[in-house]
Amino acid sequence: MEEVGWSGVLFPQLLHATRSYMLSSFIGGIIWGIWHVPLVIGGGYNNNISPYWAAFVLPWMTTPWAFFHVWLRVRSFSIWPVVVAHAAHNCWIELLYDPLVGRSEYLGFSVKARERRAHYFVGEFGILPAITYMICAIIFTIDMDAEYIS
Repeated sequence: MEEVGWSGVLFPQLLHATRSYMLSSFIGGIIWGIWHVPLVIGGGYNNNISPYWAAFVLPWMTTPWAFFHVWLRVRSFSIWPVVVAHAAHNCWIELLYDPLVGRSEYLGFSVKARERRAHYFVGEFGILPAITYMICAIIFTIDMDAEYIS
């Protein structure tokens, strides 16, 4: 339940301290990404790709993803929608993207996807989801009320 820490404590406290949706989301996302780096480099949380690539890309994903988490936390006044969103994200990554990019033996794509290095583009540590999350962060920033944006 890492969301208790992120959405229950960190994000609301950052939002209160900074009075800025953008700044609290950015700082929270960086902290969230850096918190995972030891697990990525030394703990095997890298889906069998280069741990240094995974450590590089993860903050690029967690930072814009934090914009969504803060937006959802503020709009819902609860951590539970954020918990569900995080769980849905993890399921989406592990059940769809990982088999497609060769980090799973569920489907026959594994060998060909790994040969083509698809995992650097799609999946939990791929650059395309990071770019997608950045676009979504812009959308969520536009949607927030002026009182939170600075």
